[in-house]
Amino acid sequence: MSRRHVADAVAGTSAQLSELIMRSQQVGEGFRIPLLRAAADGSLALVITARGGIIPSRILNNTRPTAIVLADDTPAAIGPQAWPQAQRLLRWAKHVVLHATGGKPEHYALIAAAALAQGRALVIEMEARRHPAWLAEVGRHLPRLRVLSIMPPNGGSHPVAGLPAGEVLQ
Repeated sequence: MSRRHVADAVAGTSAQLSELIMRSQQVGEGFRIPLLRAAADGSLALVITARGGIIPSRILNNTRPTAIVLADDTPAAIGPQAWPQAQRLLRWAKHVVLHATGGKPEHYALIAAAALAQGRALVIEMEARRHPAWLAEVGRHLPRLRVLSIMPPNGGSHPVAGLPAGEVLQ
């Protein structure tokens, strides 16, 4: 059995979180900044994990508004069957966002608002090709869950190889 990464809350001093926000913007991950700012000002707990990472019980059992992001939208994406806590996280969540397209700050501002309003938001960032499998997993928990599914426009795919036109990698 392989060892799984145990996720931890995104935490730190105000200066450390400000640095994380700046670096996120520099590497083209600025779309998550609304969530990072909410964590920085103490409004919510934020966990971001990848590749089947385990979310500790202390995070799932806390009473603070919490947003959990499962980052599974890379070429090494593993899909729902490889996330050992998928069903537990879906039972934990009040809002689920199936995010199968390029990130935008307004998406993540909405996620922060959902976490603040209802206490528990689960974001599953995925490749568009994994959407049917994740949607089937979420379907087991309806109608209790509030679900937002964000897909690429006009039948597009996600992720898109290479940098978008006009973007510069620093």
